[in-house]
Amino acid sequence: MQLLLAVVASLPSLSPGICIGYSAIAVPQIQAYDSLWLNSEQISWFTSIFAISAPFGCLISWPLLDLTGRKTTLLLINLPNLVGWLLIATVCRSSYPVPQLYAGRALTGISIGMSSIPTTIYLMEVISPHSPYLRGLIGTWSSIFLSIGVCIVYVLGAIFDWVTIAYIALLFPVVSCCAVAFFLPESPQWLLSKGRLGDSEWAFKKLRLTSTSRPPGITNIHESCKLILSPDQDCSTCTEKTIGQYLDLRVYIVIAYLVNIVEGLHINILDPYSVTMLCGIIQLVTNVTVSLLLPKLGLRLICLSSGTGMAASMLLLALYLPTVQYSGLQVRFNLLPFITFLFFNFAAAAGFLTLPWFLVGEIFLPSVKCAAGGISTCVAYILCFLALKYFPYFTGDFEEDWAGVCFYFSAMSAVATLFLYYFLPETQGRTLEQISADFK
Repeated sequence: MQLLLAVVASLPSLSPGICIGYSAIAVPQIQAYDSLWLNSEQISWFTSIFAISAPFGCLISWPLLDLTGRKTTLLLINLPNLVGWLLIATVCRSSYPVPQLYAGRALTGISIGMSSIPTTIYLMEVISPHSPYLRGLIGTWSSIFLSIGVCIVYVLGAIFDWVTIAYIALLFPVVSCCAVAFFLPESPQWLLSKGRLGDSEWAFKKLRLTSTSRPPGITNIHESCKLILSPDQDCSTCTEKTIGQYLDLRVYIVIAYLVNIVEGLHINILDPYSVTMLCGIIQLVTNVTVSLLLPKLGLRLICLSSGTGMAASMLLLALYLPTVQYSGLQVRFNLLPFITFLFFNFAAAAGFLTLPWFLVGEIFLPSVKCAAGGISTCVAYILCFLALKYFPYFTGDFEEDWAGVCFYFSAMSAVATLFLYYFLPETQGRTLEQISADFK
């Protein structure tokens, strides 16, 4: 029952994953084949506008979670997604194609921001909230489903054109909305916080929660309300906790510009779309594996290993590219950038891509979970927008200085790993209250 709930609650993250990876397959097709030609400035906006609109989704989801409930928010996520993909799919018929394209991407970006917090919070509240093992196993599922969305769009990109993919993407918010409406009950913790004691008891029975999986005091409803509503944590303590949200920006650059990056790194063993599809599969398999290993290995070990692997692989690429340019070793060592880049995707998916969003539900107590989660995700997406918007200028419109880009990625991965080593607490085998105490 709990696994089914986790799957259904994570479905709203599928379409945002498709949106994040969509530009990687759409931009090269628009540049090469389509009559809707975009210049460099327009391409940077097309790729990044979802990230600058995502904070608005975060700000919307924050009050919605408290006012309308977790389930209703999960339903509303699908509305801007549906409209956004419809605008993108019909852009070639529009008299104003570029503004419509921007509007569609912006609406799907709002949906991404709205989906960043509710799934994690809902799962942490209804999936045995005081069981560290289940929290670790299921808490990463929103990231896994986002990776499934990325993988889906990469696979579709190797088969269909970008307009057809937009039409296919319309189906996912419809399926998600129906599944959430029929299968998910409202969060008992939210119902308790609103004083709806009878509804809360009904939700507990529907969720089939045992007495050991209920929050302390559930046998006494009034004590449970006090537990949930108690101001036991101040939002001013959110600063250190939200830094982890910023550590995966390089990963999102790779996801959004993957085909262009593959071409820039001279990876020609396979065509760029096949390499992109392979990277999506690696990210998905790695995310699933991490969700299974996280309860056993712990957060710190996985994050530190991820950052070290990213730094080492990017450093190797940075050293390889100048060697190819000046000594003509490209044919002999053609396999090296291919394997190294795949390893970078594996290392990123193992930690920096998946776990920052897991931390939102893991380290914030119920009294500030909605506000703190919304603020941290909002700031993270603003930084993501800046990274995506100016990355084409950083690489000379994808035509030069890829060695410098790899050196920069390697250095930033090393800095992020050092930060995690000194500041990231271990969450393995600890309750939410124990984890939060480390930041007081």
